[in-house]
Amino acid sequence: MVSVLPVYQDAKQTNFYRSGQLPLYVLHNVKVRSPLHYHDFAELSLVIEGLGSEKIHGKTHTMRRGTVSFLMPHHIHEIQSHPETPIVLYSCMFDLAILTHSPDEQEWIGDLLKVGLELPSYYQLNEKQTLEMESFMVNLKEEYESNRYGRNTYLRTKLTEALLLMLRCHLAGHTETEDPPRPKKRHIGELVPYVHQHYNEPINLREISQVFHSSSSSISRLFKQVTGQNFTVYLHTLRIHRALSLLASTDMSVTDIAEEVGFQHTRSFSRVFKEIVGMNPKQYRVLAEENGISNP
Repeated sequence: MVSVLPVYQDAKQTNFYRSGQLPLYVLHNVKVRSPLHYHDFAELSLVIEGLGSEKIHGKTHTMRRGTVSFLMPHHIHEIQSHPETPIVLYSCMFDLAILTHSPDEQEWIGDLLKVGLELPSYYQLNEKQTLEMESFMVNLKEEYESNRYGRNTYLRTKLTEALLLMLRCHLAGHTETEDPPRPKKRHIGELVPYVHQHYNEPINLREISQVFHSSSSSISRLFKQVTGQNFTVYLHTLRIHRALSLLASTDMSVTDIAEEVGFQHTRSFSRVFKEIVGMNPKQYRVLAEENGISNP
């Protein structure tokens, strides 16, 4: 059975992202359905009303008032609302780089980076916690839409408070979740998500087989069964898709882009790019500029 491939959403190419400002935006909207996708920003969301479900890396959980989810960049997920009670939620999308990395904050940021691996990706808050988290999200959205003095510092502070509330609730054992913390040993169901999380690193079948304690041939066969593509084609497609966005939206050199998306040699990058796109990276950049392409 061939699965539906997740859609890549470039967070910096949406109408909500304000170029030149803090890489963060906040939405308050109704979600009837959000198809399988992933993006390069982290996402903190809070359901304030409605009922539905969210699938993260193939595992589904209920969404209702008080459900808070935190997704690391490139985590694959989708949302489906109940037909009669659409989900209403706040979502804060942000670049992890905006979090301060001072020595005093290494501990909590280190725990944050465990979400989706050793810690669950979502929690069910009680009503008191929900009201507190909702207050943070309302403040974030109001500040995001303003041009007040110290706006970026305020946004960073409120986001930090919201993330700390989530972690405190979990570590104090004051949340409900259908997901127990994941064991450190990788489950084979994490194979495709693992590739999405590490696609821009020098990964290969041999390295993945060691992570999942299986043979390279078994990993290759399973990957083809799950995605309908062989490992190399799938990996190259992920990398080139990201490269298209960088070529159209930045002035990064082709060499820097090749390295950014996981190629060790620019020549290999250009060859694979032409095989998939039908032209070389420089030609694509010229075409993108001529036609105003900003979100390939």
